[in-house]
Amino acid sequence: MKDSNTNETPSLTQEEKDNLKKRITHSIFSYKRKLRIKYAIAASLILFLSIGLFLHYNHSTPLQSIDNEKYTSLLQNLNADTLQNVTLVLNENQNIDIADNNSSISYSSTGEKIKIGNSQIVDDNTRVTMNTLIVPYGKRTKLQLSDGSTVWLNSGSKLAYPASFNEDKRKVYLEGEAIFEVTHDKSHPFMVIAKDFEIEVLGTVFNVSNYSDDPSINTVLKNGSVKIQYKGNSIKDQSLIIKPGTFASYSKDSRSISTATVDVDKYFSWRDGIIIFKNDNLKDIMKQLSRYYNASIEIKNKRLENQTFSGSLDLKETVEQVLNIIKETSDFEFEKTTNNQFIIN
Repeated sequence: MKDSNTNETPSLTQEEKDNLKKRITHSIFSYKRKLRIKYAIAASLILFLSIGLFLHYNHSTPLQSIDNEKYTSLLQNLNADTLQNVTLVLNENQNIDIADNNSSISYSSTGEKIKIGNSQIVDDNTRVTMNTLIVPYGKRTKLQLSDGSTVWLNSGSKLAYPASFNEDKRKVYLEGEAIFEVTHDKSHPFMVIAKDFEIEVLGTVFNVSNYSDDPSINTVLKNGSVKIQYKGNSIKDQSLIIKPGTFASYSKDSRSISTATVDVDKYFSWRDGIIIFKNDNLKDIMKQLSRYYNASIEIKNKRLENQTFSGSLDLKETVEQVLNIIKETSDFEFEKTTNNQFIIN
């Protein structure tokens, strides 16, 4: 619901939308899809993407503002699994392919220089545009934004953000999973935006998971305080402030939110190369492993889906080694077929 007192940025014309879609299609979907096993797993959190879109911030933006709808809808049309490597898109005609499994990217305080890995330096003079970081399945990456905030992006995640934050609010757009460690700046709140959902923070550490094929958007707060604004079933947008140790889950279908007190380590351990499961069912575990390893894992025996597993997994292990570890405490067998596919019986 738009606020009648809010000054709105004009929407794109149909011709502009068509041209923008062509640029996105050209820069992203030209990559050939390759599926191969990855010997590093990454897990849990959120994030988002942007493809050379010009940044038009609205200083007072409700959840369904023109800008938010524009960026979230465009990001939903991009598939991270069409790429072989982590890809950084600086503008509509400059893509940087990053081959390392666990890459790191950092921006200078002005956003004009970008360091990739330990050596590569890229000059970005188009600071008014949005940059997009796309992490395919089977890989993960670390990103330091120009304000000093750090983002760990999980497999199959996309993040859109400006090279330099020049507005009242530091806005990024996410689809997928990420951990955010936000630099404190009281006068410039940091915002993570998804469809019908926003998180506003001043300086804190939290995890967000917003995969398109998941039924909910999940937020876990490690320290600090965050305000979640979401579209509920009433006319007005709803909001909730959560404290450290809180797990908040927003249902995309019912547009309702529930909270619980949790051990936060489970949701942050993938950043350090470990996955922790605590009474998680086998169906959800295999869904996560499919993302981490860029592998297809199918449970043929449906009675196994609700079996639970607790323990920790080293992300340096191969997918076969991980499945064997889980098999030791569960009643199943598995076989590997062609094209990195696994069947559990």
